[in-house]
Amino acid sequence: MRNVTKGSLKKLAGAIMISSMLMVGPSANAEVLNFDVNSITNGYGGLQWDNFGVISGTSMPGSGYDTGTVSGTNTAFNMYGEPASFSSATAFTLNDAFFTGAWNNGLQIHVVATGGSNTYTTDFTVDTYGPTNIFFNWANLNSVSFFTSGGVQNSDLDGAGLHFAMDNLRINEVISPVPEPESYALMLAGLGLIGFMARRRENFSF
Repeated sequence: MRNVTKGSLKKLAGAIMISSMLMVGPSANAEVLNFDVNSITNGYGGLQWDNFGVISGTSMPGSGYDTGTVSGTNTAFNMYGEPASFSSATAFTLNDAFFTGAWNNGLQIHVVATGGSNTYTTDFTVDTYGPTNIFFNWANLNSVSFFTSGGVQNSDLDGAGLHFAMDNLRINEVISPVPEPESYALMLAGLGLIGFMARRRENFSF
């Protein structure tokens, strides 16, 4: 019978390392959505969208759609001033985005995000004069919803409503899952097997 060689031990160790990496899974780089598309359809940015539209800021000069444009020409907005949301069956991270009140100064935006058993909320206020960069840094999400209220109409603008403009939404589409306890057990068992075989190699031949 042949001896257990260093080479075979190295191959086994490598296989266990690769398996443990696959258990953890890959992570994705952040993606910036600037909404310079004809419409927001399901699948844009890997997300499902509800009650979000896109609008060119130049079509309404002076409004928050215009002053809130960070890159390109379009911003996203909550249609009819009603609640809007995006979601995904695959967990993602919400990093940050730029928000502007379309018509109201002092517009209040309430955000609720859920993922697994976790729920995150935040509130902030925006004006029509320019975008406010809001950082969330919430991970392992499946849904994010936006609700608006309050504020006072900018008297220099013709439009009215509880609409907001959103631009340069930055997300990570895929989150590295945390290994399950049984995955750790499997990895430790494999490492123990390597140690056992190394000791056997020092004293025995098969």
